[in-house]
Amino acid sequence: MSASQAIEGIVSEHANALAAYRAHGARAALPLVTRASPAARVLAALAQRPRDLLAALDQIPRNTRLLYIHSYQSLIWNLVVSERLRKLPRTATVGDLVPLEEIQNEEIDEEFDDEENQSDSQIVDKSDNTNKDKTKNSEPEDEAKKVIPVKVLTQEDVDSGKYTIFDIVLPLPGHSVKYPPNMKEYYQELLEKDGLKMDLRHKYK
Repeated sequence: MSASQAIEGIVSEHANALAAYRAHGARAALPLVTRASPAARVLAALAQRPRDLLAALDQIPRNTRLLYIHSYQSLIWNLVVSERLRKLPRTATVGDLVPLEEIQNEEIDEEFDDEENQSDSQIVDKSDNTNKDKTKNSEPEDEAKKVIPVKVLTQEDVDSGKYTIFDIVLPLPGHSVKYPPNMKEYYQELLEKDGLKMDLRHKYK
């Protein structure tokens, strides 16, 4: 997703503002948005420096920018869940992800009950211990990202009858995420439509 697309998405939250912005620029659209809104901050910056799109986006407080990111991640997650239910049986299937046995159910429930924690979590497979170590060492404990170790179901796992659809986890898209092999292409398809890569890496924050 380009900076111009992001700006248009923010401005479009206000009736008539997007049309005015597209036709006549930021100065024309500014009176049409709520004064204290994110759109007002963006348009005010663009009115001063029309070509500096990234600086305009930077006028939005970081926590507000994160809300937009979390909403986008949730949108992708819901689309993937719907496609998973449409495309595959409503049973555990080869290529699904499930938490490792040592993860307690209450920890998983807590992780997915908190939307903000959910969007900051990482799902990694059991062989990836380096991500855990990096998380512990590079961030304060109160800001450390939660890591949910998972395994990819094999035919042997499915045949065992040990797992049901209620054991399956699907990750929000993000950096250092383990994607389920049976849905990875769909994640990629959705993200590429918006000009994004699978790891959502970007030099701007």
